[in-house]
Amino acid sequence: MGISSAHLTWGSVSKVLLYQVTVSDIDNPSNTPVIKETSGTSMDITNLEPCSTYTVGVSSVNVFLEPGEPTNVNHTTSTINPVTTISVSYNCSSGMVTVTWDLVFGANLYRATAVDSSDQSLNCTSASTSCQITQLNCGEKYQVHVTAISDDCSNTSEASAMFETVPCAPVNLSTQHECSSNVILFSWAPTNKTYYYVATAVDDAGEVTVCKTVDTVCYFSNVNCGQFYRYTVYAVSSGCNSEVSQPKSVQTSPCLPTNVKTSDQCQPDVLITTWDSAAGALSYNLEARGNTEESYNCTSSSNSCALTGVPCGEHLSVWITASNDNCNTTKVLGGPAQTGLTCGQNYTASVIGTNLNCNSTASEEVTFMTAPCPPTNIEAFRDCEANHALIVWQNHKPTGLYTVTIVERSGAQLTCTSNTVNNCKIESLPCGKTYNVSVTYNDGHCQSTSTTISMDSVPCGPEDVRASVACVTGELSVTWNISAPAENYTAIISRGMGQALHCNSTDTQCTTGGLLCGSSYGVIVFSVTGSCFSLPSTEALVQTLPCPPTNVTAMRTCAPDPVPVSWVASDSAKHYTAVALSSGGHRSECSTNGTSCSLPVLQCGENYTIGVSGADDNCTGQQSNTVSVITEPCPPSNVSSQLVCSAGMARLSWAPSANAASYDVKAYSGGQNLTCTSSSPNCTLSNLVCGQAYDIHVTATDGTCVSNYSAPFTQDPAPCPPQGITAMAHCGTDSLMASWNSSLGATTYTTTVTGPDSFSDSCSSSNLTCSVSGLQCASQYNVTVASEDGQCTSAPSRTVITTGGF
Repeated sequence: MGISSAHLTWGSVSKVLLYQVTVSDIDNPSNTPVIKETSGTSMDITNLEPCSTYTVGVSSVNVFLEPGEPTNVNHTTSTINPVTTISVSYNCSSGMVTVTWDLVFGANLYRATAVDSSDQSLNCTSASTSCQITQLNCGEKYQVHVTAISDDCSNTSEASAMFETVPCAPVNLSTQHECSSNVILFSWAPTNKTYYYVATAVDDAGEVTVCKTVDTVCYFSNVNCGQFYRYTVYAVSSGCNSEVSQPKSVQTSPCLPTNVKTSDQCQPDVLITTWDSAAGALSYNLEARGNTEESYNCTSSSNSCALTGVPCGEHLSVWITASNDNCNTTKVLGGPAQTGLTCGQNYTASVIGTNLNCNSTASEEVTFMTAPCPPTNIEAFRDCEANHALIVWQNHKPTGLYTVTIVERSGAQLTCTSNTVNNCKIESLPCGKTYNVSVTYNDGHCQSTSTTISMDSVPCGPEDVRASVACVTGELSVTWNISAPAENYTAIISRGMGQALHCNSTDTQCTTGGLLCGSSYGVIVFSVTGSCFSLPSTEALVQTLPCPPTNVTAMRTCAPDPVPVSWVASDSAKHYTAVALSSGGHRSECSTNGTSCSLPVLQCGENYTIGVSGADDNCTGQQSNTVSVITEPCPPSNVSSQLVCSAGMARLSWAPSANAASYDVKAYSGGQNLTCTSSSPNCTLSNLVCGQAYDIHVTATDGTCVSNYSAPFTQDPAPCPPQGITAMAHCGTDSLMASWNSSLGATTYTTTVTGPDSFSDSCSSSNLTCSVSGLQCASQYNVTVASEDGQCTSAPSRTVITTGGF
């Protein structure tokens, strides 16, 4: 019969009145069999799946409704042949495989599916004999099947084809480097389908070294000191190479420092060691040992370092070691070092000659003074409000000139001098700078400089401050730009009265809530470093969300009039929107720049919640407190009636209407109008005239508003009792003939005759006559005739007849 149905027939079995048909899905035994019964010898079986085999059994059912042993037959729905040949062509450069197959009669679509070793599949579809599968995983072995598809059936081939994809890029990269060696070992995890590997090293200068190997490790020798090497590897197969691995970097040992020199530079107790920077070095460590067996150390990230606490007259050997994050170099011996005399002291000197056997007498003495000692205990005091720095020192001499120098990282510097007191002041410091501060003393002959200390200037104030209020949450967001970073920032939000709000942040933005609606706020931002505040930013102004309107009222009206809504205006609102939302989800709204508007087209029989929100040019504020309004009842629906023909009544009923308090029913027929009123969804109309149809309308009211009429409903007429009834007995027979006039609305008539000895008989006719037999002679019989229309029977009409002698 069709692709999803079958027509089943069988021969009848003697004395069997009922048969049972059972349909079972052989391909899916878990599906519950379908069982149907019939008294015939055929049945249409529907909803069969295509490409499926079913067992259909027919059993006879006995008088105890028990089925006997079935007679079975197998039925297979429409099928399609599979493809028989499949070939694949893998393109490793594009990462795509082209699958080709032979045509199958009846197929209008084909699906090629490639399944990898983890049962993950990819597919493509085509109406021709080939398609391309993309996004193949590397290093996989795929098996490909093709499914032929028709409008209602599919069949997957037993035949298949295999292919392997290009190897994946090597992973688990590892490097090993001994600091004392010039060899780096680079290794990786093996990949499948690989002939050999190509590993590449690139140094900071871009010099490339290549290593080819069938193993999973390469030894890169003769690596240079102070270099960052970047290693990658890829696998080579028969067709294409794998992708290049992620890079693996390694840093070699720093190069050895050179040109190491040490001098006292006229500073007491201090030796300054300098050297040429070593490639790859991040820091340097110095060790000096003198003839007193004392050792002195210092560490530096630049190319100089100060060895302090070295007494005068020391002769020292100086070693230097360069370091990075991975390695330290061997010690490099620098030139010899010797400290000078104590600073600021008067010395007497003479010379003695010697031939290693005898000494001469001492020469004439000479007197000299060493270089002045540098200022000590340098302190910098920053005045954030006045924006100046006071530099104070100790070891002050009453004569000579002291010069304070502060140097910023860019090299810009400021100075002040003093020849009377142990301090001087530097005015108008640029904001947001970090300075190195030192004090130099000059006695007119030599000068000496103190050690340096660090000082921060006043933080720079934020710029381009912007403030905005989020329309959804009402939160304030403040953003700003900075010319120099500070430790943190403070935004002060004020509306000119009440407590100001604060918002602190370490970033260039902050967010806060707690703002009053309908208000204008000013926002200024300070940068803060330590206990020092910058000058305030330029003030930014922001307007908060409009406040909700108050005293919302809604006047109830009857449809089709809209519902007027009014309210008291809110601060900062420029226009308003009133929204009515019903319990059923209906929405109505009106907008205005005044304080009232009317909501149109509210649905009947609903309870609406009405709220009003104000809006400015940017945002809509929160909604006001809501008020409720109920609408007039909907017209009653599903009006139906039940006629009581003999009583001339109709019992009406309908579906109740929401919000209805009572219902009015009106029935019209010609010049007759009938009504009834009820508080429930039913009512009875009396005094119906037979033979007349009535148009009935029902309205619902809540006491104020009246719904529209219900959908038109027509009550069919009740048949009238027959008129002009006569009965005539036929002489010589035992029967009578009744006749009557036609009744409006009647389709059939029933005549009933009753008489002596409990005689009763009736006949029905669609004509205007009817005969009854079996009467006795010389007896009196009552004859009634009632009219019917198939649904209702009229009151009977009566007559009496006396039979004569037969």
